[in-house]
Amino acid sequence: MGIYAKNTKGPESRKIEGKVRSILGNYPHILQMHGFHADRSQIRFDLIIDFNVKNRQQEYSQILEECRKAYPDHDVQITLDADVSD
Repeated sequence: MGIYAKNTKGPESRKIEGKVRSILGNYPHILQMHGFHADRSQIRFDLIIDFNVKNRQQEYSQILEECRKAYPDHDVQITLDADVSD
């Protein structure tokens, strides 16, 4: 069991989440994003990439780079998570 916070009540954090989801939409192997948090200086979330991807680490790095380019004034931290459910 896990509990993941999500702070998308404010208009700016909702806008950031929408943009991040848009970026992730370009990657068909993304299974899930969770634990999203955004404030004035940080963006953090967990990301699950399908194990069938040839190079998960490379795809993770591309996503991280794209998010950092989209938000250069933020500290963007993405945790690569694993899908362990059936």
